[in-house]
Formats: sequence, C-alpha cells, structure tokens
Amino acid sequence: MSTPIVLSCGKGGSVDFPAMGTDNQPVIPDISSAVIGQVTIDTTGILNPTVEIEFSSIVTLIASFDDARGALNFRLFRDCDNYKPVLVNTWTYEVVEIEDFNVITLSSSFSFVFCECLKSSGCCSYFVEVSVGDLINIETLSVNNVHITALAQ
Repeated sequence: MSTPIVLSCGKGGSVDFPAMGTDNQPVIPDISSAVIGQVTIDTTGILNPTVEIEFSSIVTLIASFDDARGALNFRLFRDCDNYKPVLVNTWTYEVVEIEDFNVITLSSSFSFVFCECLKSSGCCSYFVEVSVGDLINIETLSVNNVHITALAQ
C-alpha cells in the first residue's frame, strides 16, 4: 500500500514598513507586523503525516543615509482543526551597517524550508507573520513576491 502525497499551494502577499529612522535613532513603523503568506493542507487519511513548508520572498530595503540597519522576524504558525495557532519556528533577516553616502536600494531573496511530523492527521493551516525590528536610517523595508507551499506524506 502506498502512502498518498498531498501538495498545496498557498497565497502570498506583501508588506511595506515605511520608517524614517535617522540620526542613528531606532524607529519602529506604525505597521510593525503583518501576515504575508498562508497555506492549508489536508492530511486526512495519512498516518503520522510529515509536512514540509517551503517559503520564499524578496526583501527590499531603501536607505538614503549612511549606516543603515534593520531586521525582520519571520514567524511560522500552525493552526490545525481551528485550534489556537501555535508558533512552530522563527527566522531572522538582518541588514547590518550598510555604509554608503548615496541612496541605496538592496533587494535579496529570503526563504526557508520547515519540516515536521504531526501526531495526527487532519486539516492544518500554516501562516507566516513578519514583524520589523528597529530600523535605523532606512526609508522603507518591504517584503513581496511571497510564495508558500505545503507538501505532506
């Protein structure tokens, strides 16, 4: 008897964290966190399913002052059968001390893969929430082009 494989494609969004933290004073934007990706997978009928979550995004930073710094925290939550969401892992994206006296735009990819074994089957949603840490000398820090998928067996 073969074990079924289930693939689910999720929905991705985007978020901009506009902040003008100058004079080396940290600033936290008005919008400090957002859910940027969500995927639901149904593992009903799979005994002790293993679930893999793949997440990818583009992080763009715009700074116009010397010594720009900032951090993003990506948190992955699981919500099975409409229970309270559980934090399952965190990742940090950090930009430290960009030294340039001109306007700078930095775009880079940020991705992670997370795998876990569940004790029971059922319908689970996974979502990624991103929050911003202190921004210094940054005009905007944004996350876009988000893709999230789940694979279970």
